[in-house]
Amino acid sequence: MYGNPNSKLALILSTTILSAFFSLFPTSVRAIALNRVSGIWSNVIGDENTIELQTVGDESQVRWGIPLGNGKSGLGFTGIGATELKIGDPFIIGTLRHFNNPIFLPATSADLTLELEFSDPLLTQSFTFSLDIDETPNVEPCQYFGTSTCPDLIQFSPASMLTSLQLERTHYTLNFLGFWTSFEESPIVQIISEELSSSPTQAYLIGKIKPNSPSVGVPEPKTLFGFFFVGFYFLRSRDRFGRK
Repeated sequence: MYGNPNSKLALILSTTILSAFFSLFPTSVRAIALNRVSGIWSNVIGDENTIELQTVGDESQVRWGIPLGNGKSGLGFTGIGATELKIGDPFIIGTLRHFNNPIFLPATSADLTLELEFSDPLLTQSFTFSLDIDETPNVEPCQYFGTSTCPDLIQFSPASMLTSLQLERTHYTLNFLGFWTSFEESPIVQIISEELSSSPTQAYLIGKIKPNSPSVGVPEPKTLFGFFFVGFYFLRSRDRFGRK
């Protein structure tokens, strides 16, 4: 017999209880633990006889050019240590430095491969992007302007800064947002590097992890248990209230 109000009430109660039960279990990752970030330089466009790769302390460096009394020019990267990331929030990937010295035979670009090691969930993700290097002649008229004579420019292409990763059955995009220094309110795509500065030009590399559209996958154990719970509760309710 159909239309029994008691059966309808049982179904409503079962749905309410099931919703409350599922609310105790988050279905997506809201925060993840990043253990460390490291960087490796490669594919440097310049005179290969002057290019050197080295590690100084925690900093991975690439140096190039024939120095004119103050050492070679170059780039250095130091990754961030252990930190907790919130999905959708910008975070510091590491610190980039440009060693800007007068040289012959400058480099014009270099690739930086970043390896992000997560500890919760356990995952290692790598991605590579290119930095364009414009080391200008130190004579006026200058192409870029700063506090020194004819500073240089470091920039990247946003198109090369997207990569995908999967955390606990959810697919995400890791996006590099740009550089950040104490002078900007938001990340920028290029930085001016002063010539022969007493300290290298420094900027933070900023990234963000954001979720993609939900993917269809194998139901989780709690979902299967939920189906069983609904069926069992509904049958018991029907037997209890639907019989005459």
